[in-house]
Amino acid sequence: SRLNGLIDDPMGFQNWGGRLDWGWRSALVSFAHSPILGTGPSSLNNGLGVDSLYLLLLGSFGIVGLVAFIVLTSKTLELEYSAFAASRCTQLRAVCAGLAGATAGMLVIGITQEVFLSSKDALLFWFLVGLMLAGMFLERSSPNRASSSRPAQCLSAGATGGTKILPMGPSAFER
Repeated sequence: SRLNGLIDDPMGFQNWGGRLDWGWRSALVSFAHSPILGTGPSSLNNGLGVDSLYLLLLGSFGIVGLVAFIVLTSKTLELEYSAFAASRCTQLRAVCAGLAGATAGMLVIGITQEVFLSSKDALLFWFLVGLMLAGMFLERSSPNRASSSRPAQCLSAGATGGTKILPMGPSAFER
């Protein structure tokens, strides 16, 4: 009865009922009209948004768009995990773990928000993914990469513009 009250109340309708009646219905109608490729960007709910990443992808870009998004995010999660497992750099491992958590959180939030399409959220997220990739590249291309018997080492841009190795053991923070 509380949910019906949300839909019946004019203010509640704008928040919950409008989301169901206007946004989500618009996405499902668009998906039914063109299930393979969708109806295109800004074609749903008069361009006002849908408040569901997955329904927006289905309605705007069809099954092809949703599958492409699933492949992109699953590859991103796979990369975050493999970088975490392979890296000996504490900072890079922290970035990978944080990104994996952020990816999982953004996927859950995507049920009721278009978080991967929001410019601020998406820009920060993909910037951090790029930072992780740069860290992986620098760690792998370093000739002085830490061996398995030594403390982890991380890469940092030196004052001279070159790359120097910084030890990352317990003593690294005692300087």
